[in-house]
Amino acid sequence: MAPPPVPSQYSQYVTQASSGTKLPIGVVQEQAFVESGYNPAAVSPAGAKGFWQFMPATYNSVAARAGVPPGTEFNIADETKAYVVYMNQLLKDEGGNVFKALEAYNAGEGNLSAGSGYARKILSEAGQSNQLNVAGGSSPTPATLTGFNPLNPLGGVGSAVQGAITGAFSSLIQGIFNALGVPNLKDLFQRLALILLGVALILVGIRIVSGGSSSKQPFQVNVNEERDETTGTTKRTKETRHPLGKTKTTTVSGAGATEAMEAAAIA
Repeated sequence: MAPPPVPSQYSQYVTQASSGTKLPIGVVQEQAFVESGYNPAAVSPAGAKGFWQFMPATYNSVAARAGVPPGTEFNIADETKAYVVYMNQLLKDEGGNVFKALEAYNAGEGNLSAGSGYARKILSEAGQSNQLNVAGGSSPTPATLTGFNPLNPLGGVGSAVQGAITGAFSSLIQGIFNALGVPNLKDLFQRLALILLGVALILVGIRIVSGGSSSKQPFQVNVNEERDETTGTTKRTKETRHPLGKTKTTTVSGAGATEAMEAAAIA
């Protein structure tokens, strides 16, 4: 006995499921009816959800490969994409044997005998043999539905190599952090900033100390002496230039100007 017709608003999803898996449309239609009675809001006593009745854990493990968000079982468009990916995986695992793939869909992989009645009923109602075998369609993914992906020309091999390189680089960086005794890059930058700040303060201190010491040492001393022969007095001017640009001028006049200048220099 064939299942009742699929409601018109859901027929496109049954057609999509059939074309995506290469399963006869009668098989897919019967499976949808057995699973949910064509009800996208159905919830089984075991907790399976949606038109195709996915258990949440199974759905979330497939969602990423199907290009849909996790937890969207009640969105029939998303769930149909997940169904195509999941059924193709089961068909691949079972070498295209539809009976065994249906068993796995119902009872879980590795527990095929528990789903034998389910598989037998679907194939019988769809008018198909228990020996039905299909090649299985290509599992759609967001980046490769239309063919070659220039960002990953090697496909799965490229992804594996990229993952290995990324993992090795991450391990190397973490090893460096562990050797330095820092937990992460942020902590490393903070420590480097403190070291640089300390070096800068040391250099500033050295400059201040050296500048203070050198200021006590005259950089250049110019002495000019003029004698007035009429009065017999002497005018002596001493100009001292310091390294910091300061200039000090001392002028002494009189008969004992030279002696006074020397006394001032000693003081």
